[in-house]
Amino acid sequence: MKSLRMTLKQAAAVCAAAAVAAGTMSGCESSAQYPITSGDTKVRAGVYITYVMSAMSDEANSLFNDGKIQTMDDCFGVEKDGKSFSDIVKDNAIEKTKEHIAIDNKFKEFGLSLKEEDTAAMKDQIESAWQQSGGSYEYAGIGKESYREVMESSYKRQAIFDYYYAEGGIEEVTDSDVQNYVNENYIRYKMITYPKSTNEDETLKEQENKELEERFDQYLKEAEGKSFEEFDEVIEEHNKFLEEKQAEAEAEQAAAEEGTTEVDGTLEQNEAENSVSESVAGDDSSAAADESTADTSSAADESAAEESTADTSSEEDSSSEEDASSEDSSEADSDAEDSEEEENPYANEQIINATTATDETSDSYNENYGKMIAAIKAQEEDKAVFYTENENYYVVFIKGDITERTDYCTDNKTSLVSEMKTDEFEELVGGWVEALKIKIDSKALKKYGVKTLYDRENEYYEKNNNNNAAAAPAV
Repeated sequence: MKSLRMTLKQAAAVCAAAAVAAGTMSGCESSAQYPITSGDTKVRAGVYITYVMSAMSDEANSLFNDGKIQTMDDCFGVEKDGKSFSDIVKDNAIEKTKEHIAIDNKFKEFGLSLKEEDTAAMKDQIESAWQQSGGSYEYAGIGKESYREVMESSYKRQAIFDYYYAEGGIEEVTDSDVQNYVNENYIRYKMITYPKSTNEDETLKEQENKELEERFDQYLKEAEGKSFEEFDEVIEEHNKFLEEKQAEAEAEQAAAEEGTTEVDGTLEQNEAENSVSESVAGDDSSAAADESTADTSSAADESAAEESTADTSSEEDSSSEEDASSEDSSEADSDAEDSEEEENPYANEQIINATTATDETSDSYNENYGKMIAAIKAQEEDKAVFYTENENYYVVFIKGDITERTDYCTDNKTSLVSEMKTDEFEELVGGWVEALKIKIDSKALKKYGVKTLYDRENEYYEKNNNNNAAAAPAV
C-alpha cells in the first residue's frame, strides 16, 4: 500500500486495494493473534486489521466527499456525530468482523461449498496482490491466510445470498417476481436533448435559447401522433442537427487554427529574411488576427456542441467505437455489425430505476434530474413531451411500455435480484450477528488501533519510498 501521508486520493486507493481483496492483514503469532472470538471461532488479527483498513478507506472517502478533509492526516482531527474518526473506523471494523464470523457459521450450517472457478479466481488474485504489495502487507503484520480468509468471506456471502434467492433457492426470486419489480419501479423512455446557451452576452444568449426552443417545439410537433417506436424518426432528425453543429464547430476551429498559422508563418518569415519592416509585419499580423477572430465562433457555441455530442446515447458512443474498430476488421465482419446494429429495436431507448432516481432521501439524489425522471414516470405512454423545467437542457421525451421489455429482465436478472433482495439479506445477516456471543480482547484491539496502523503504513513507505511503494496497486 502507498504512503497514507500522500494525497487522500492516493491513500484511499491503497486502502481500497485491501478492501477489494476483502481484507488482508494477519497479525504475528502472539497472545493477541485472535482479538475477537465467538465460541470455538477465532478471528485472526489480520482479518480484523483488514476490516480496519477497509473502514478507514470508506470513512476517509466520505469525509473527503463532504469537503471536510484534504489528506488522510486530516481525518484524525475530525469528529462526526460526536465520535472521532478512529472510533468510527474501529466500530465499523468490529461490526464487519462479527459479520465475517456469522457468514462463516451459516456457510457451514447450510453445507455450502464454493465453485471451483471462484477458488481459482481467489488464488490468482492473492498471488497477484502479493507480487505487487506483499512487502507492505507483511510489514503491517499481514499473512496470506488472513488475506485469503477475508476474500473468501465475500465469496461465501454471495453463495449464501444465492442459496436464498437464486434459481432453486429456498426463497427463489422467479422471473415473474423480477418482471413485476421492474414494472413497478423502472421506466422506459427515449429522449432528445441539447444544452441551453451559456453565452456571456445576454442578448446573444436569449437569441440562441429562443432558436433552440423553436427547434424543440418543432420536434414536439413532428412527434405528435407518433408511437414510442416511431419517435426514432425525430431522434434521427435531431442527430442530423447535432452533426451539423459538430461540423460547424470543427470548421470554425480549423479556421481559427489556420489564422493562427498564417500569423506565425508571417512572423517567422520576417524574422528569417529580415526583408519586411516591423511596421508592415505588424499590420499583417494584426489583419490576420482580426480575420481569425471574425471566423471563430463563441466559446459557448463550441461548448454547447461538444456537450451535446457527449450527451448522446451510449448506443451512439458504442456505434462510433465499433465503426473505428471495423476499419481493422474484415468487410464481412463490418457488414455483420452494421446489420446487427440496424436490427436493434432498442438502440435509442433507456431503462432506469425511477424509484431510486426520485428518492429524495438518497445521498446521491439530484433534484434537477430527479424531477425530470418523476415527470417521465408520471407521463402517459406514447405521448411526446417538451420538458422545460430542466435547468441545463432542452428536452423532449417520450415514455414507452416497460412491461414489453421481458428481455431486459431476463438479461439482467442477476443484478436485479441483487437490487431487490440486498436490503432484506443484510437484515438477515444482522440477525445472525445479534445472535452471536462475541468476546473482544480490548488490549488486542488497542494494539491494532487505527492510528497505530496508519502510522505503521507511513513508516513502511518512508523506508521503501523508491522500491515497493512505487509498485503499490492502484484501484
